[in-house]
Amino acid sequence: MLLSVWVALAVAVVVVALGAGLAGLRALRGWRAFRATSAAISDGLAALTASAAATTERATTAVARSDDVLAASTRLERSLAELAVLRRAADRVSASARLVRAVVPRK
Repeated sequence: MLLSVWVALAVAVVVVALGAGLAGLRALRGWRAFRATSAAISDGLAALTASAAATTERATTAVARSDDVLAASTRLERSLAELAVLRRAADRVSASARLVRAVVPRK
């Protein structure tokens, strides 16, 4: 009977040791997975931060360009108004020239 107690005790010690080893291996795998995930998240956040900075820079450039476009549009409207005045004046001169040609006899 004493032998069966020692065998049972040995089996229990082996089972506990194997369980602890298995738990240690799983803990190590979990820690490695945590570190890999943490590094991936860190890299992703760095890329996201860089992308946000680039987007901010592009937005600032777009705002500056929109101011330039607005100024150019204002100049264009002024130039078109001047062109309309010049066209009306040219039409008047053309009409006067036609009247003169109509009165002047041709050969």
